[in-house]
Amino acid sequence: MSYAELITLARELKEALEQDDRVLLLNQLDKQLNQNQTLLSLSETYQRAQTNYQSMWESYGDESPHLLRARAELHQIKIQVDSHPLVRDYLKIYGQVREVYAGIQQKIFTPFKSHPPVIVTGK
Repeated sequence: MSYAELITLARELKEALEQDDRVLLLNQLDKQLNQNQTLLSLSETYQRAQTNYQSMWESYGDESPHLLRARAELHQIKIQVDSHPLVRDYLKIYGQVREVYAGIQQKIFTPFKSHPPVIVTGK
């Protein structure tokens, strides 16, 4: 196979993936996630809670009541984010798209990961 043929096949694969219904839906959901004010606010709150948790851990250690409160707050916000319908839909489709890409990785690139056996010839 020539280099030009290989490039053509790679381009066709890329275009096919871009037009896959799952990828199109994932892109649409991603856009919705990034425009949803509730989720954007929750995301900011989650990031602040992560920063607070890190600060509490660095200041007070693993078993501090301050850290336990910060951990509980972080957990509650994470539950709110994860239970949002858009996030659930996104993660479901994201998993399907990951399976597609993992299949491509397995079929196309895995054969190149193993090294051919070394053949020792006698002199």
